[in-house]
Amino acid sequence: MSTKIRFDKDIDNKPAVSADVDHGAVNTEKEDNINLGLVQQGSDVSEEMKLDDARRVKAVSPGLLVVKRFFRNKLAMVGLGVLVVLFLFCFLGAAIYPYSQSQTFTTYKTIQVDYAFGKINEDYVKYVTPQSQAGRTLQNMMNSYIATMKAEGLSEMAVTDTSSGLQYKVVRLKDEIYSLALDDTVHVATLAQSAAVGTYTANKMELNLYLNSADSALSDALTADWNAKGKKVASVSVAYGGNTYTLRSNKIVCTYPELTEIAAARQEGVTDAMVAEARTHLGDEFAVDGVTYRVSAYTEGVEKGYYLDVPRNDVALYSTTLSFDRYDLSKEVPTAFRLDALAALGGFDEADDATHAFVSEGVNYTIRPDGDAYIVAAKTGAETVDYMSLSAYSIRRYTGEDTISVATKRAFRVEMDAMSDAGKTEGNVTVRMESLDEDGNYIYDENGVLQFDDEEFYVKTEQKGFGQQFVFRNKQAKLVADIYAKPSKNHILGLDSNAMDVLARIMYGGRISLMIGFIVVFIEIILGSIMGGISGYFGGIIDNIIMRIVDIFYCIPTMPILIILGAMFNTLKLDNMLRVVYMMMVLGFLGWPGIARLVRGQILSLREQDYMIAAEASGLTAKRKIAKHLIPNVIPQLIVQATMGLGGVILTESTLSFLGLGVKFPMATWGQIINSVSSINDMQTYTYIWIPVGALICLAVIAFNFVGDGLRDAFDPKMSR
Repeated sequence: MSTKIRFDKDIDNKPAVSADVDHGAVNTEKEDNINLGLVQQGSDVSEEMKLDDARRVKAVSPGLLVVKRFFRNKLAMVGLGVLVVLFLFCFLGAAIYPYSQSQTFTTYKTIQVDYAFGKINEDYVKYVTPQSQAGRTLQNMMNSYIATMKAEGLSEMAVTDTSSGLQYKVVRLKDEIYSLALDDTVHVATLAQSAAVGTYTANKMELNLYLNSADSALSDALTADWNAKGKKVASVSVAYGGNTYTLRSNKIVCTYPELTEIAAARQEGVTDAMVAEARTHLGDEFAVDGVTYRVSAYTEGVEKGYYLDVPRNDVALYSTTLSFDRYDLSKEVPTAFRLDALAALGGFDEADDATHAFVSEGVNYTIRPDGDAYIVAAKTGAETVDYMSLSAYSIRRYTGEDTISVATKRAFRVEMDAMSDAGKTEGNVTVRMESLDEDGNYIYDENGVLQFDDEEFYVKTEQKGFGQQFVFRNKQAKLVADIYAKPSKNHILGLDSNAMDVLARIMYGGRISLMIGFIVVFIEIILGSIMGGISGYFGGIIDNIIMRIVDIFYCIPTMPILIILGAMFNTLKLDNMLRVVYMMMVLGFLGWPGIARLVRGQILSLREQDYMIAAEASGLTAKRKIAKHLIPNVIPQLIVQATMGLGGVILTESTLSFLGLGVKFPMATWGQIINSVSSINDMQTYTYIWIPVGALICLAVIAFNFVGDGLRDAFDPKMSR
């Protein structure tokens, strides 16, 4: 038994299909997945199926049709495949790739580096002594005082410390050394010829003695004599105890027959022998126990005599152009040694003495000339070891450290003099130096002997402030950041300007870019669905208010706002993850109006459908009708809109990061990676960095657009016609 079944047109607008059903066997001219579902093998179909047949309706569900249409779209399949590969690349690839996004790489490169700088000292450096009382202003004026003395040919110059009023003198010890010494005296005793010893008030007839108040006989004699004469005592003198007491201007003046020490003026340590010695050196100086004393006359009103003073010439500081260069670089130079060496060198005349000895902190030293420098040697028993070299040349490592040997500095000084004499600005010098390994350690042979190599230096003069500086450069193997390394087997896409692996940063950057895209779109859909659903369902004044808000958001200049916010985030120095969160919130908040209009338009159409009338009749609340019936029917359009909007969000994020206003270093995004080669020269030279990232951005945007177009056509078949 056989039955003919004929469908003039299937539900998917395909050509007519004929089928013979004979005892469960089905023969078709053209097989179709939908029609195969209509014919059950082994069934007995006795009549032609209708369009509303339950089996037919069951076989062709709307979801299956959407999926089928989507998978038939070749461009959509290409886009979906690209997205799958991108997600696997960014998330799975970053998990198994051996490098992180912030890992830096270094390499040894032989480059010409600034090894040292040298200059001939013209300014004087001051070394202050522990006993110095000189004020800061006076110390800072030393270079000015020295310049004045040189201009006027002075060997000494008196100056005053304005902060204390003490007198100082600047003394030239050598052209390279000047000292600032105290030029004042300390009063230790007074040798008087006449002195005021009291007062007498004639009106009150009151007498008051300063010194001899214990001598009541003297007081009684003066009081009885002058009180008896009343006010006429101006020329009265009274002799008592070998001294003469005269009243002058109400003062009682005692005149001594010989120089008499006023005991109250004597300071501790002044002996009778010193006072007796002073009487024989009036107006002169004398020395006792190595201390120099000065006797000078004075007259102060009614008093006159001699002061016994100790001159103070303590050195407050030394100013010198000499630099201290150590022979043993492992030992520091004590400040006391510097002061003692300068003091000794100031009294050393190389024309008369071959060497000059001095002691510092219990160690014996000698000074001897060495061309335009001086060598200080330490004496330990019979052994003499060169300890320090002093010269007017300051030669230091370019980092400022004093780690260059004296022998190397001497070779540099010779070249500096030769260039200065010849007026040259460039030169070369070869120096035999200690061999160093890659870690900067000295190299020794198997016997522990330090190894040396000939090192060639390129010398160039530079203007430094008001003086000239010599820069010494040589080639060194340095451990440096391996920036812009070209692609290799270890780094497939090379390294960027920060010596970070480009492929690793692309993977991690893709995570951030894709994550931002999806979360921003999710925020837009949530806000847009809520606002659009309320506006479309209620209409009226609520619809007008929400649509005006949408119009306001459309008028906001999105990119300038984002640039301003990015600059504000830079000022606040926000954490990277917090910047990402804020960026996603701002982009989502600014992007919801388009979704809201789409949802509103769909709901305005859907709310007039029969099923909504039935929902109204059943008494459902507005919230339930919107959430359960209206929004679900808008979801297909939302999916399409979201998919197509993802590419735009990724482009926006990439643009902000390219401008330096998005995610900050070291966190990677695709836009930030392109920003690392933003100049024209870099883009021409380092194409292996920005071309892969640019290609991935294009692929992601195009793929999302392809998928969005495919979903749109699948949900609305009429769009593909």
